[in-house]
Amino acid sequence: MSVVSRGAYRVVILPGLAGCEAEWIAVTTELDVPAEVVASAVPGFLPAPSLEHVVDAAEAVLDASPEPVVVVAQSMGAMPAEALAMRRPDRLAGMVLADPSVEPSPARWTAALAPGAESLGSVAGRLPEAVTARLGLAFRRATIRFGAQTADPLDRDAILRAFGTPAALAAQVRGFGRYYRWAVELADLRYDVLLRKDAALTLPTRLLVAADSRAESVRHQHWLAARFRPHAEIFLVEGSRHLMHLDRPDVVRDAVRAVLAARS
Repeated sequence: MSVVSRGAYRVVILPGLAGCEAEWIAVTTELDVPAEVVASAVPGFLPAPSLEHVVDAAEAVLDASPEPVVVVAQSMGAMPAEALAMRRPDRLAGMVLADPSVEPSPARWTAALAPGAESLGSVAGRLPEAVTARLGLAFRRATIRFGAQTADPLDRDAILRAFGTPAALAAQVRGFGRYYRWAVELADLRYDVLLRKDAALTLPTRLLVAADSRAESVRHQHWLAARFRPHAEIFLVEGSRHLMHLDRPDVVRDAVRAVLAARS
C-alpha cells in the first residue's frame, strides 16, 4: 500500500480481482484535485477471507485521515466500497465506481465455493516461482485481452512482480472464491441496514458502466445506482471494457473531480 500526497482529501482506491497498484498510475499521477491517493490491496491478498476484514482494513485508512475520503472502486472492489458507504458514511466525501461488480440477490449456495478456492490458493502458493511466473504472465495476457481495449501499461518485470509470485497466484485463486462469499455477506449487510431503517445512501456517487457490458450487468449497476439516488449518477463509458482505469483513466479522473465538486 502506498500513499502519494495530494492535499486535503484522500482518494482510496479499491482494485478489482485482476488489478494491482501499478496499473492505477495513469489515474493517480494526473489526478489534479486536492487528494491523497491510497492504493488498497487487491481481493485475495488478505489472509482472512471475509468481506468484513477487507472493509476493516479500508476503514482503518479512512480513520487515519482527518479529511473525508473519496472511494474509487473497480469491479469486485465495489463490494467493500458499498459496505463502507453503509458503515461509515460520515468519513466519505463520495464514491466513484468504475464498472462495478454488483450482485443484488446472490444465490447463497455460491458462498460454499469459497473454502475450496482458499484450499486451491494454498496449493498455488506452494508452487515454484518458475511455474507461477509463467502462469502469472499468461493470466495477465488473458486479463488484458478480454478486459481492456488498450495495451497493457505494465512491462514484463512489473507483471512478474504483481502477478508472478506464488503469493500473487494464491491471491488470484482465493479471490475468485471470495467473490461469491463477499456477494452474500454484502447482501446480508444490506438487509441489516434496511432493518435499521437507515437504507438511504446520500453520498455523491458516480457509476461508470463499460460500453461493452452485458445486459444483466447493466441492470445490476442501475439497481445499485438506485440505492444512492438522488445522489448518484450513472454514465455509459464508450471506448472501454471492464478495466476502465486502463482504457479511460481520463473518465475516472473526471468522475473524482465531479464528486469533489459536489462537496464544495
